[in-house]
Amino acid sequence: MLGFADAVLVPHPAVPAPPVRQFRAAVSWAAGRKLALVFRLEARISHFRIPRPVQPQRADELWEHSCFEAFIACPRRAAYLEINLSPSCAWSVFHFDDYRKGRRDVAAEPEIAVLQGPDVVQVEASLSIDAWLRRPPQRLYVAFASILEDDFGELSYWAPEHPDETPDFHDPRAYTVQTSK
Repeated sequence: MLGFADAVLVPHPAVPAPPVRQFRAAVSWAAGRKLALVFRLEARISHFRIPRPVQPQRADELWEHSCFEAFIACPRRAAYLEINLSPSCAWSVFHFDDYRKGRRDVAAEPEIAVLQGPDVVQVEASLSIDAWLRRPPQRLYVAFASILEDDFGELSYWAPEHPDETPDFHDPRAYTVQTSK
């Protein structure tokens, strides 16, 4: 069973970002061997365009607005997963064969819960990635990321680290979080 890992997300230095008190993300294994993700944004939420939760559904291009993301990779494999979660409960999961190549939809239906208040948005999701993993690895690499849309429609890009001059969440150097047995 893989363990727990978390990280603080910071804005990309090349793009202006609204003030945030704290922005954290975490990954762990939930019951039934499901991957569990939590994103918690603490800020004056009225400064952001955060959609209200509705019935969970698959949607594309979530990264064009406020969206929380996790990239999941196994050691010695070029393939990776991209998991996109909106505060609206919309979601998408993609498999990539290699860096931005061979994208295809993954049949996953995450269970999503959203908490929203004037000073917090928290998105929790759990989903099975067993079909993608084939067999449980000793270690998973995780890259957390987020796009936040401010009340003027401007986007800021958040991650634990930004390895390049422009935001690129698919960059393999962005896998800064590891979970292990």
